[in-house]
Amino acid sequence: MQRSLFYLLSIITILSGCATNQTKLEISFELAGRNKKELQKVISYFEKSKDPLKAKAAVFLIENLPYHKTFKINRAFNNCFDNINQAAVDSSGNDRRKYFESLLKAVKNRPNSPQQWSSTEMVKAVNADFLINNINLAFKAWNMVPRENRASFDEFCNSILPFFNVNEPVEEKARQFFFDKYHWVYDSLNAGMPFKKVADSIIGEFNFTSMVSLPKYYPAPLSVSQLEKSRLGLCDDAVNYFVNLFRSLGIICNKDLIVQWGNTTLLGHSWIHLKYGTFEYSRDVNSEGIDLRTKYQGESIPKVYRSTFSPLAQTACVYQNNLFYSDVTSFYTPTVSLQFPAAEKSVAAKLRLNVFNSQSMWNDVANCEAKNDSIVFRNVGVNCVYIVGFWENGTFKSQSPPFSIDADKKIKNYIPTGSYDSIKILRKLGLAQVRNKSKLGWINQLTDCVIEGANDSNFKSSVTLYKVKPFFSTQKQFIEAVSLQKFRYVRFYSKDKESYLAYLKFITNEDKEVKGRFISQNLPPRSKTDNLFDDAPETFCGGKDYFVGFEFDKPETISQIVFQPRNDDNAVRVHDNYTLFGWVDNNWRPIERKEAKDTLLYFHKVPRNCLFFLKDNTRGSEHHVFAMDEKGLHQLWFGFIPKVL
Repeated sequence: MQRSLFYLLSIITILSGCATNQTKLEISFELAGRNKKELQKVISYFEKSKDPLKAKAAVFLIENLPYHKTFKINRAFNNCFDNINQAAVDSSGNDRRKYFESLLKAVKNRPNSPQQWSSTEMVKAVNADFLINNINLAFKAWNMVPRENRASFDEFCNSILPFFNVNEPVEEKARQFFFDKYHWVYDSLNAGMPFKKVADSIIGEFNFTSMVSLPKYYPAPLSVSQLEKSRLGLCDDAVNYFVNLFRSLGIICNKDLIVQWGNTTLLGHSWIHLKYGTFEYSRDVNSEGIDLRTKYQGESIPKVYRSTFSPLAQTACVYQNNLFYSDVTSFYTPTVSLQFPAAEKSVAAKLRLNVFNSQSMWNDVANCEAKNDSIVFRNVGVNCVYIVGFWENGTFKSQSPPFSIDADKKIKNYIPTGSYDSIKILRKLGLAQVRNKSKLGWINQLTDCVIEGANDSNFKSSVTLYKVKPFFSTQKQFIEAVSLQKFRYVRFYSKDKESYLAYLKFITNEDKEVKGRFISQNLPPRSKTDNLFDDAPETFCGGKDYFVGFEFDKPETISQIVFQPRNDDNAVRVHDNYTLFGWVDNNWRPIERKEAKDTLLYFHKVPRNCLFFLKDNTRGSEHHVFAMDEKGLHQLWFGFIPKVL
């Protein structure tokens, strides 16, 4: 959940409008209402303490409280978090998720269950004792960090002192809890342990698991204590947790986020950014400890923002005028600046930089900045397709043609001119992304697996019918067998490799599918062997060092083998109905609709230099934009691996 933009803009307007007559601190007192006396106690306490740095930090903290809200914990769900904390179920994975979901569902569906999801303004929610304690603890932790790697005072105020990240519930004992639990960190750092190793140890041992279904039952951010018990939640919940944790140890930590990827139907992602001395480290909260600057090299990243505690001084190229999103795109990916002729003032104020979204078609990722007679978008990521425009009354009004920026920062506009005789389409979504190459692995893992025939059940005298050669396709592979012998037993054998199949079929020399008693070895307990025969590309079966196959009633001659790797079901599927759309005359226009008779589609008299997407009208929701090569034989994907299919 994000801060209410209307609320923020209202507060900013109040502060800027009153700045000439009142100080920011006086405005905070005024906005605090009945809580004014509590805030004044804090200022008075630190003025009397004769510690000017703490007094200055207290003023900074209170001056910026009016910009923020905090959600309240819904106590009706307390038992859910207590029970999952004590549950004797698998500490990670589906078992724990399913059990927690059942607990939450029971409370949500209970008659007269209190559905309280309220928030309050931070400046009205915190008392003097809480603020004084947190300021003192923040300074204590800050001073425990080895001096040569200690944050500056400005960094301390913005990224250590705040006792919350965005709008999660504030808990009185959270900072002390973290300080006590992870006090060993200081000994480790003073002993010379690399900070990355310390951070990875903390995050890895927490063993967080993502649970995207949580908002259906608990549509509010989790508190520190709730996530400590569940270890389940949204990525944003875990980010909030670790931001609070590292700040409690006197270490700079912030939330970084992508509003939307440039190569997926999903929206965005968030993670933590840590700074220890001159060392900076960005990592996910539920995966291996890989610095995201390394993991995301070559990725399609339009914009990355860093959530801030105090508002930015300007609104240039931010997201939806959010003054709490600092642009850090160039920290993660190569960027360019874009400049366009200025439009009318009434239009220029609305202009946004947009990327493709399969649900809304275009989704904005940045505001423009006015500069003389131009509008400018700074720090725009490469490997992506963009368009400049804005939404008004449910209609997208483009102010530029769609354009791509490749890895070499070359910009190409897509303005239809002329037409192809025909184009060949294989997929409706690019195959894999840099951040997740698993789909490539699903294909590559089958290389050197073997299909064997034998007349003994232990396959000691087996004959290799086919050894899988490197290939690059998510579609079914039709293989002619090399032996005309008859066999009682046939199998697909992975040897010592891990691999997965979506489909497997054996055909006799009479062109008939032959089946028998299913045989297997070393399949994981949860493997569904029916997945091999259901003709559904998205289901699969497999594991490591396994085999699957058949025992026939009598020896059979195998003339053909059909198999398919595990895949995402985004290739053209036989009998599905598709529509090809193109960006023509400033809108997405349907070009042609047809049923797939094969695993590829041909469309005729299609515009050249056009941007397309292919929609499956029969099933699924994933699709993305692509262009075509000069001959119309290959799809060109932006931000995907490989770039050409």
